[in-house]
Amino acid sequence: MNDEFEFNSLHLLADMTLILDRTNWVLIGFGSAVCLWLLVQLVRNHRASPLVAFAPARSDRIPPELVLLPILVLAIVQSISVTLFSRLYEGIDLENADNPKVHAVLALAQNTATVCTLFATYWIGSKFASHKGDTFVLGRKRIGGDIAAGFFGALAALAICQGILYATQWLMLYFDPEYEFPAHRVIGLMTSPDQPDWMRPLMWAGAAIITPIAEEFFFRGILQTILLKWVKSRWMVIVAASILFGIAHSDQPQVIPAITAFGIILGIIYERRGSLVGPIVAHAIFNAKTLLWVTLELQC
Repeated sequence: MNDEFEFNSLHLLADMTLILDRTNWVLIGFGSAVCLWLLVQLVRNHRASPLVAFAPARSDRIPPELVLLPILVLAIVQSISVTLFSRLYEGIDLENADNPKVHAVLALAQNTATVCTLFATYWIGSKFASHKGDTFVLGRKRIGGDIAAGFFGALAALAICQGILYATQWLMLYFDPEYEFPAHRVIGLMTSPDQPDWMRPLMWAGAAIITPIAEEFFFRGILQTILLKWVKSRWMVIVAASILFGIAHSDQPQVIPAITAFGIILGIIYERRGSLVGPIVAHAIFNAKTLLWVTLELQC
């Protein structure tokens, strides 16, 4: 009986792995089709920039120094939160990277700091970048089109970024075959049996909802707007903001090129639509799909 149960379990895991692999290829296929369609549209309209159709209204009223406010909020709140949450676990050594409780404290502190950063960036945007009929988040309120742009942008990103990630990992292993890719802290927490049940939905909410909103508010809504004051080329601004976006994820060096490419896609959606809805939707779908696949693959 035990042998039969073990055989059925292994068969089920093999089926799940096959389903995930095939579904991933289907998504890559759809994303590649989206990229091909966009390329055709770009060639057909070679005289017109793809960025100017619904370019967001810019505000020269945003003080450049305010770009530091969300960064300071993130650093200060995270530092304070680490101290506070560490008291939940008496005698915890924050220097012990192998302790799952340390990862829980750091993740809780990061989520708390991200929420505070979200409010800080929203305050800046609503106060300085909103206009009558063109708000900081909703733009010109073409919400249906913005959501569609975010959905198709996520499909394109799944195809492009996975290819870049695989290439980056191959190159890193080619030059250093012994290199071990750092694991994502959130994935580790969600799959760890040492964490309480409430930790998993909290991490999901942070990665798939809170983080996409906060990062798009800052990188696209604030940083990309401020950079355009000094760099008049929208393309250069998108690339610059995306490089900084990639560097912000340097805790996993292998993902920096892919995340930078993802930032370019998000920046184009923002410039094209003039709304943060599209980038947020694309970011949320991208994160949710990545977390879901990695979590299910680890369980297999």
